[in-house]
Amino acid sequence: MAKRSSSGKKSTIRDRVIETTLSLIAEKGFRATLVEDVIKACGVTEAEFYHEFDGLLSVLVAASRHLNAAMMDAIADFEEDDSTRERLFALVMARFDAATPWRAAIRELARSAPTNPVLAATAGQALMTMSARALRLAGVRVSGPFGFARVNGFMLAVLLPTARIWLQDESADLSKTMAALNEALDRAERLMDYSRPFCTPFGGSASSAEPAPVSSPKPVNKTENAAASGQ
Repeated sequence: MAKRSSSGKKSTIRDRVIETTLSLIAEKGFRATLVEDVIKACGVTEAEFYHEFDGLLSVLVAASRHLNAAMMDAIADFEEDDSTRERLFALVMARFDAATPWRAAIRELARSAPTNPVLAATAGQALMTMSARALRLAGVRVSGPFGFARVNGFMLAVLLPTARIWLQDESADLSKTMAALNEALDRAERLMDYSRPFCTPFGGSASSAEPAPVSSPKPVNKTENAAASGQ
Protein backbone atom coordinates (compact mmCIF):
# COMPACT_ATOMS: atom_id res chain seq x y z
CA MET A 1 0.00 0.00 0.00
CA ALA A 2 1.35 3.42 -0.96
CA LYS A 3 2.14 5.82 1.86
CA ARG A 4 -0.19 8.75 2.31
CA SER A 5 1.31 12.11 1.45
CA SER A 6 2.18 14.30 4.41
CA SER A 7 1.79 17.53 2.43
CA GLY A 8 -1.72 18.07 3.78
CA LYS A 9 -0.47 17.77 7.36
CA LYS A 10 2.39 20.16 6.65
CA SER A 11 0.01 22.66 5.12
CA THR A 12 -2.26 22.40 8.16
CA ILE A 13 0.65 22.94 10.55
CA ARG A 14 1.91 25.89 8.53
CA ASP A 15 -1.49 27.56 8.40
CA ARG A 16 -2.09 26.90 12.09
CA VAL A 17 1.24 28.44 13.05
CA ILE A 18 0.51 31.55 10.98
CA GLU A 19 -2.95 32.01 12.48
CA THR A 20 -1.72 31.39 16.03
CA THR A 21 1.24 33.75 15.67
CA LEU A 22 -0.91 36.60 14.43
CA SER A 23 -3.52 35.98 17.12
CA LEU A 24 -0.87 36.15 19.84
CA ILE A 25 0.66 39.29 18.36
CA ALA A 26 -2.77 40.92 18.31
CA GLU A 27 -3.30 39.93 21.94
CA LYS A 28 0.16 40.47 23.46
CA GLY A 29 2.09 42.61 20.99
CA PHE A 30 5.11 41.61 18.92
CA ARG A 31 7.77 42.06 21.62
CA ALA A 32 5.92 39.86 24.10
CA THR A 33 5.25 37.05 21.62
CA LEU A 34 7.82 34.27 21.67
CA VAL A 35 8.28 31.18 19.51
CA GLU A 36 7.69 29.09 22.63
CA ASP A 37 4.29 30.76 23.05
CA VAL A 38 3.32 29.93 19.49
CA ILE A 39 4.44 26.30 19.78
CA LYS A 40 2.45 25.83 22.97
CA ALA A 41 -0.67 27.65 21.75
CA CYS A 42 -1.02 25.82 18.43
CA GLY A 43 -0.03 22.40 19.76
CA VAL A 44 2.92 21.62 17.51
CA THR A 45 6.32 20.32 18.46
CA GLU A 46 9.44 22.45 18.30
CA ALA A 47 10.71 20.26 15.47
CA GLU A 48 7.49 20.77 13.50
CA PHE A 49 7.69 24.54 13.95
CA TYR A 50 11.31 24.83 12.86
CA HIS A 51 10.75 22.45 9.97
CA GLU A 52 8.42 25.10 8.51
CA PHE A 53 9.84 28.37 9.85
CA ASP A 54 13.11 29.89 11.05
CA GLY A 55 11.40 32.10 13.62
CA LEU A 56 8.61 34.63 14.08
CA LEU A 57 9.80 36.88 11.27
CA SER A 58 9.66 34.04 8.77
CA VAL A 59 6.08 33.38 9.91
CA LEU A 60 5.24 37.00 9.11
CA VAL A 61 6.85 36.68 5.67
CA ALA A 62 4.73 33.58 5.02
CA ALA A 63 1.61 35.48 6.08
CA SER A 64 2.48 38.27 3.63
CA ARG A 65 2.88 35.74 0.82
CA HIS A 66 -0.54 34.36 1.70
CA LEU A 67 -2.00 37.84 1.23
CA ASN A 68 -0.16 38.28 -2.06
CA ALA A 69 -1.88 35.09 -3.25
CA ALA A 70 -5.21 36.87 -2.77
CA MET A 71 -4.12 39.34 -5.43
CA MET A 72 -3.44 36.48 -7.80
CA ASP A 73 -7.02 35.32 -7.28
CA ALA A 74 -8.31 38.81 -8.14
CA ILE A 75 -6.96 38.75 -11.68
CA ALA A 76 -9.59 36.17 -12.62
CA ASP A 77 -12.14 39.01 -12.61
CA PHE A 78 -10.15 41.32 -14.89
CA GLU A 79 -11.69 42.42 -18.17
CA GLU A 80 -9.56 42.98 -21.25
CA ASP A 81 -10.45 46.68 -21.41
CA ASP A 82 -9.84 47.38 -17.71
CA SER A 83 -7.50 50.31 -17.16
CA THR A 84 -4.29 49.94 -15.21
CA ARG A 85 -5.81 52.05 -12.45
CA GLU A 86 -8.89 49.80 -12.23
CA ARG A 87 -6.68 46.75 -11.97
CA LEU A 88 -4.51 48.29 -9.28
CA PHE A 89 -7.61 49.24 -7.29
CA ALA A 90 -8.95 45.68 -7.47
CA LEU A 91 -5.59 44.13 -6.57
CA VAL A 92 -4.92 46.33 -3.55
CA MET A 93 -8.47 45.95 -2.22
CA ALA A 94 -8.25 42.17 -2.62
CA ARG A 95 -5.19 42.17 -0.39
CA PHE A 96 -6.80 44.42 2.21
CA ASP A 97 -9.91 42.21 2.21
CA ALA A 98 -7.79 39.13 2.80
CA ALA A 99 -5.82 40.88 5.57
CA THR A 100 -8.86 42.11 7.50
CA PRO A 101 -8.95 39.12 9.92
CA TRP A 102 -5.33 39.92 10.81
CA ARG A 103 -5.75 43.69 11.10
CA ALA A 104 -5.29 43.82 14.88
CA ALA A 105 -1.99 41.96 14.57
CA ILE A 106 -0.84 44.15 11.68
CA ARG A 107 -1.69 47.22 13.76
CA GLU A 108 0.55 45.91 16.55
CA LEU A 109 3.33 45.21 14.07
CA ALA A 110 3.06 48.77 12.72
CA ARG A 111 3.44 50.09 16.27
CA SER A 112 6.48 47.91 16.96
CA ALA A 113 8.35 48.43 13.68
CA PRO A 114 9.75 51.94 14.44
CA THR A 115 11.63 50.58 17.48
CA ASN A 116 12.63 47.24 15.94
CA PRO A 117 14.97 47.65 12.95
CA VAL A 118 14.84 43.98 11.96
CA LEU A 119 11.03 43.94 11.98
CA ALA A 120 10.98 47.25 10.09
CA ALA A 121 13.32 45.87 7.42
CA THR A 122 11.26 42.70 7.08
CA ALA A 123 8.03 44.69 6.78
CA GLY A 124 9.59 47.08 4.28
CA GLN A 125 10.76 44.23 2.07
CA ALA A 126 7.31 42.63 2.24
CA LEU A 127 5.68 45.91 1.19
CA MET A 128 8.11 46.33 -1.70
CA THR A 129 7.38 42.79 -2.85
CA MET A 130 3.64 43.41 -2.62
CA SER A 131 3.95 46.70 -4.55
CA ALA A 132 5.97 45.06 -7.31
CA ARG A 133 3.50 42.19 -7.53
CA ALA A 134 0.50 44.53 -7.78
CA LEU A 135 2.11 46.67 -10.48
CA ARG A 136 3.21 43.63 -12.47
CA LEU A 137 -0.24 42.03 -12.30
CA ALA A 138 -1.79 45.32 -13.42
CA GLY A 139 0.48 45.40 -16.47
CA VAL A 140 3.06 47.95 -15.31
CA ARG A 141 6.68 47.15 -16.09
CA VAL A 142 8.73 46.93 -12.90
CA SER A 143 12.04 45.95 -14.48
CA GLY A 144 14.54 48.18 -16.20
CA PRO A 145 16.17 51.41 -15.01
CA PHE A 146 12.91 52.94 -13.72
CA GLY A 147 11.41 49.78 -12.25
CA PHE A 148 12.58 50.46 -8.70
CA ALA A 149 11.28 54.04 -8.88
CA ARG A 150 7.85 52.81 -9.94
CA VAL A 151 7.69 50.20 -7.17
CA ASN A 152 8.99 52.53 -4.47
CA GLY A 153 6.73 55.36 -5.64
CA PHE A 154 3.67 53.12 -5.59
CA MET A 155 4.50 51.92 -2.09
CA LEU A 156 5.05 55.43 -0.71
CA ALA A 157 2.34 57.31 -2.62
CA VAL A 158 -0.43 54.71 -2.75
CA LEU A 159 0.02 51.68 -0.53
CA LEU A 160 1.23 53.23 2.74
CA PRO A 161 -1.28 56.12 2.89
CA THR A 162 -4.12 53.72 2.15
CA ALA A 163 -2.88 51.19 4.70
CA ARG A 164 -2.96 53.82 7.44
CA ILE A 165 -6.65 54.38 6.76
CA TRP A 166 -7.34 50.64 6.47
CA LEU A 167 -5.83 49.98 9.90
CA GLN A 168 -8.55 52.17 11.44
CA ASP A 169 -11.40 51.36 9.03
CA GLU A 170 -14.01 49.34 10.90
CA SER A 171 -16.69 49.69 8.20
CA ALA A 172 -18.11 46.42 6.88
CA ASP A 173 -17.46 47.36 3.25
CA LEU A 174 -14.12 49.11 3.85
CA SER A 175 -15.62 52.24 2.30
CA LYS A 176 -13.07 54.54 3.95
CA THR A 177 -10.25 52.40 2.64
CA MET A 178 -11.66 52.45 -0.89
CA ALA A 179 -12.03 56.24 -0.75
CA ALA A 180 -8.45 56.61 0.47
CA LEU A 181 -7.18 54.29 -2.27
CA ASN A 182 -9.01 56.27 -4.95
CA GLU A 183 -7.52 59.49 -3.60
CA ALA A 184 -4.03 57.98 -3.52
CA LEU A 185 -4.37 56.74 -7.09
CA ASP A 186 -5.50 60.24 -8.12
CA ARG A 187 -2.33 61.69 -6.62
CA ALA A 188 -0.25 59.02 -8.32
CA GLU A 189 -1.83 59.82 -11.69
CA ARG A 190 -1.00 63.50 -11.29
CA LEU A 191 2.57 62.59 -10.42
CA MET A 192 2.80 60.29 -13.41
CA ASP A 193 1.76 63.16 -15.69
CA TYR A 194 5.04 64.89 -14.82
CA SER A 195 7.09 61.78 -15.54
CA ARG A 196 5.13 60.31 -18.43
CA PRO A 197 8.25 59.54 -20.51
CA PHE A 198 9.52 57.31 -17.71
CA CYS A 199 6.48 55.83 -15.98
CA THR A 200 3.32 54.13 -17.16
CA PRO A 201 0.24 56.26 -16.30
CA PHE A 202 -2.14 54.45 -13.96
CA GLY A 203 -5.13 55.78 -15.84
CA GLY A 204 -4.23 54.17 -19.15
CA SER A 205 -5.30 50.76 -20.32
CA ALA A 206 -3.35 47.80 -19.04
CA SER A 207 -2.13 47.10 -22.54
CA SER A 208 -0.52 50.54 -22.63
CA ALA A 209 1.98 49.32 -20.04
CA GLU A 210 3.63 47.14 -22.64
CA PRO A 211 6.44 48.70 -24.67
CA ALA A 212 5.49 49.91 -28.12
CA PRO A 213 6.77 47.73 -30.95
CA VAL A 214 9.88 49.02 -32.65
CA SER A 215 9.37 49.39 -36.39
CA SER A 216 11.97 47.90 -38.69
CA PRO A 217 14.05 50.36 -40.75
CA LYS A 218 12.84 50.86 -44.31
CA PRO A 219 15.01 48.90 -46.77
CA VAL A 220 17.27 51.02 -48.93
CA ASN A 221 16.46 51.00 -52.67
CA LYS A 222 19.87 51.05 -54.37
CA THR A 223 18.35 51.86 -57.80
CA GLU A 224 16.59 54.95 -56.43
CA ASN A 225 19.78 56.06 -54.67
CA ALA A 226 21.81 55.69 -57.85
CA ALA A 227 19.24 57.65 -59.87
CA ALA A 228 19.14 60.37 -57.26
CA SER A 229 22.93 60.70 -57.20
CA GLY A 230 23.01 61.09 -60.96
CA GLN A 231 20.71 64.11 -60.94
